Amino acid sequence: MRYPLVPPCLCFLLGMVVCFVQPMAFGIVAIVTVSVLMALALLYYGVYLYRRRSRLALQPVILRQMVVSISILLLFAFAGYCRMLMSWQSSHCAVGAEHQTITAVVIGNPTRYEGKMRLEAVALSGTLRGEHIQTWVYDGHSSSSSFPLPLLRNGMAFTMKAKVRSVDDESSYSHYLISHGIRAVCTTNIHNISAANIDKTMSAANIDKPMSVDTFKSLIPFFDRLKIASYNLRQRLLSHLGNIGLRGDHSGIVTAMLLGERSSLSDATISHFRHSGASHVLALSGLHLGIIYMLLQFVTLSRRKRLVTEIVTVVFIWFFVILVGMMPSVVRAASMITICSLFSMWGRRPVSLNSLALVAMIMLMFNPMQILDIGFQLSFISVAFILAYAVPIINMLCPFNSHRLWKWLVSVLVMSIVAQMSTAPIVAKVFAIMPNYFLLTNIVVVPLSWLLLTLSLIMVMLSWVPMLGGWMAVVSMLVASGLDYVLSFISHLPGAVTVFPPITTLTVFCLYIIIICIMETVKSQIKKFDVQCGNML
Repeated sequence: MRYPLVPPCLCFLLGMVVCFVQPMAFGIVAIVTVSVLMALALLYYGVYLYRRRSRLALQPVILRQMVVSISILLLFAFAGYCRMLMSWQSSHCAVGAEHQTITAVVIGNPTRYEGKMRLEAVALSGTLRGEHIQTWVYDGHSSSSSFPLPLLRNGMAFTMKAKVRSVDDESSYSHYLISHGIRAVCTTNIHNISAANIDKTMSAANIDKPMSVDTFKSLIPFFDRLKIASYNLRQRLLSHLGNIGLRGDHSGIVTAMLLGERSSLSDATISHFRHSGASHVLALSGLHLGIIYMLLQFVTLSRRKRLVTEIVTVVFIWFFVILVGMMPSVVRAASMITICSLFSMWGRRPVSLNSLALVAMIMLMFNPMQILDIGFQLSFISVAFILAYAVPIINMLCPFNSHRLWKWLVSVLVMSIVAQMSTAPIVAKVFAIMPNYFLLTNIVVVPLSWLLLTLSLIMVMLSWVPMLGGWMAVVSMLVASGLDYVLSFISHLPGAVTVFPPITTLTVFCLYIIIICIMETVKSQIKKFDVQCGNML
């Protein structure tokens, strides 16, 4: 088989989906699994004994291979069911009393809205100790600028009396919170929250002064401490870049593409990217890490020291992942790059459906609830379709001796069409919109993204050199302003966005069947056309 890891991955995903639909049917699933395995074993030995007595053959090889393959796939499906069941039970456990007094530490930057603040925190006391919670702090003021909570910042501890609810109501928002590791949602008022000072034994609390993270760092999980430290480092870097001149209306595009910091983006800029079909540029993902990986491969050691080059590149990639806060999309892309680097060092094909399936299973083993994340679904589906259809079509349309410009243009067009078609059903179901000028957008966005991210990295490296860092900041913002202007023009073209009516999950499934049939037909026709052209030559 060309892709031996793909069937086990699909069966693992199928088992997880079955568990998500029927989480209380473990007994039935276990009985069915054991019964099928016993039936396969009896079938194999029955046929083996019959053929042995009739002296037709010593071993039915084909039947043995079929039985072993079905048994392995069934075990992968059962493993997926069990792993999802463990995660489902953990996320649906009782969170305790409805009204609780909780001590927690802020992770990241709180988001301010009109009269309220939303923040993520890790609980240090109560039944939710060690779990991530989302906290909404309400205030009576009508203006968000007057919100008097200066102490609630990254790494600060606070004590609150809050109303706590679990996130197991099966709504789309609850699925989003579960997929991001949020265990409960807390709602409180500004008058019920205060800074805290806690000792390591959690036996006393003093609200007179704020608490340093170093005082009780043993209470905070390691990865949460890493997130807090990376956020502080990222803020210092952003402050440094602001001091050298990275300020203004378009600096948010640079910081969003470079560090994933989107807080300074205006609503108009976000709308331009969304309606033109370039939202994937703002969200750190495989596009950004792919550009960074290629730049590192270009500037690091020679090909004769390939092992050292790959190790240095992968280490830098993971340092970048930690710096940007270990966002799920970046972790997925970094895992894919790491697996591809290992395959490349072993002399295997680096990017294939096998590597994608391996990354998917590894990530879902660590956090099965990621399967509910829209970003996880879109990224893996788009990459799978690109590897299965876009790459073969590009190779058939662009022979080895094709011109670079022709190959680049064909690659952008084919990958854009395949990626858009593969994600269209999910996008239509979740967001109910579809940008119509995505081809034009990607032709512009891909080279400008390369240029902007390259200039931004050079700006960071030269930011400690007098004047040079400031010049690079000005150049980066000029490119960002040009990108924003082009996307604004595209987003305001007639019929830029198509709005879809609500569709069901069954409709999404049927649409994917139609899309796969279309892709297979196009690939077979192009292959047939290439064969005919080759015979004519």
